[in-house]
Amino acid sequence: GRNNQNPPMGIIEYLLDDQYTPEIQYLKALSDAKLLSNPWTTDGRPTRDLVLKTTSTRVQVAGHPRTSRNVTSEFKSGLSSTSLGMDYDPVMSACFTSPSSSLLCMITSVNRQGDHDFSFTLTPSKFN
Repeated sequence: GRNNQNPPMGIIEYLLDDQYTPEIQYLKALSDAKLLSNPWTTDGRPTRDLVLKTTSTRVQVAGHPRTSRNVTSEFKSGLSSTSLGMDYDPVMSACFTSPSSSLLCMITSVNRQGDHDFSFTLTPSKFN
């Protein structure tokens, strides 16, 4: 791990600690998904967001070192935040159209605690 930064990244401790094995497996799964999605993400183009209706509550980590720097931001849910820390939807999505006009919608959750129920309406004509 690099130690020439202030504050030090300290990521090697996370990579080697058994406590974070599920997170490492999640990152490996994301890497595998990226390889499969290359025809859309590399050769295609991003489209509008897929609006998810979820029962999950927003994840807020106050005082996180990778903070928003107290910048007010608007979220998909219509809420705004000026608090320091991280604040994000637990279920996220991104859609891409390939050059052959096929649509790929990726959905993931970064919160491993509990189940996430979500729904969406997909209108293909909106993703042209």
